[in-house]
Amino acid sequence: MSKDVNRPKISVITPVLDSEKYIERAIQSVLSQEYSDLEHIVIDGLSSDRTVEILKQYSHLLWISEKDSGQSQAMNKGFDLATGDIIVYLNADDYFNPGIFQQVADRFTAGARMILGRLSVMTRDGGIRIHDPSPEYRDVLRHWKSLFPINPVQYFYARELQEKYRFNETNHLTMDHEFLLYLYQQVRPEKIPAIFGVFDMVEGSKTAEGLKDPVSYWSHNTFAYIDPFLEALESKEVMAFKDEQCDFFRTQHKKKTFFGLIRLKKELEAIETVVVYGAGTQCEAIHELFSNKIELVVDRDSSLQGKRIDDHHIQPLSALERLERPTILVTPFGYKDEITKSLSSIIEAKLLFLEDYVQ
Repeated sequence: MSKDVNRPKISVITPVLDSEKYIERAIQSVLSQEYSDLEHIVIDGLSSDRTVEILKQYSHLLWISEKDSGQSQAMNKGFDLATGDIIVYLNADDYFNPGIFQQVADRFTAGARMILGRLSVMTRDGGIRIHDPSPEYRDVLRHWKSLFPINPVQYFYARELQEKYRFNETNHLTMDHEFLLYLYQQVRPEKIPAIFGVFDMVEGSKTAEGLKDPVSYWSHNTFAYIDPFLEALESKEVMAFKDEQCDFFRTQHKKKTFFGLIRLKKELEAIETVVVYGAGTQCEAIHELFSNKIELVVDRDSSLQGKRIDDHHIQPLSALERLERPTILVTPFGYKDEITKSLSSIIEAKLLFLEDYVQ
């Protein structure tokens, strides 16, 4: 597109893989801006559908199609090709609302280095909600509040910011939040009230797939990258942050367990009593639903023995020896073979594994 020396150049970068259903909508949303000085770069990860065929239909695009290690690497590749003063990313299944680029360019011309806007979120059940991001660093740190820009169409930034800090190519799930923490450390974003675009949570998208397993997603492993960003805070605030984060993780795990137990409920209705193996967060949720059926709580962790969960003292595995063919509900995830072998050496029992119901 022709250059207008009075406007900052905007580089739009789209990572894509097998998005034939949506990529054209994304491309058209950029063209509809009618902004004269922009470039649209598309990094395709060797799509096996009609994505590349569609890209070939748009001569203004700068695109490559080659294997990459994931979305983070594709985003970095796109930046390496970009020549704009302003950078924005557009996922292939999302799109911009008309007239946004000019509003953003005007603010950058006035001296802004990062601009935030609101977002329409199109949920998988067809609903629409508006997401309003915060310009405050501490709000973005508290990821569980979802006050950070949750989609890249919500924020534009000066290219020099990414020249100093690239997307983490080992982070394949929350690299955008990690990158945002860096941006917020460098500059306090300006915010305008416009709704910049639409985040379409289509089936199969990274966000939708990640949230299908909240136990794995909402964990310290997923968000371990946050720890270095806490160094700017006072020690008391760091401790408060960690406490809030842990409470949130526990709540998410309990929700997941609760819905799994609803599926388990029919099977437990025919059982008079049950032994619970494992005294962690899942055990607490089990007590909320089935406290009248629990005969015993056991755990192999000796440091827990003697502690209470509601009306039950946690007992060692040897306490199972006095029972006759009990039904044991195993709450830890990922140790089925090990636990089955361990329990079979102690007692003959019917084993129910909570992980089979929490899918």
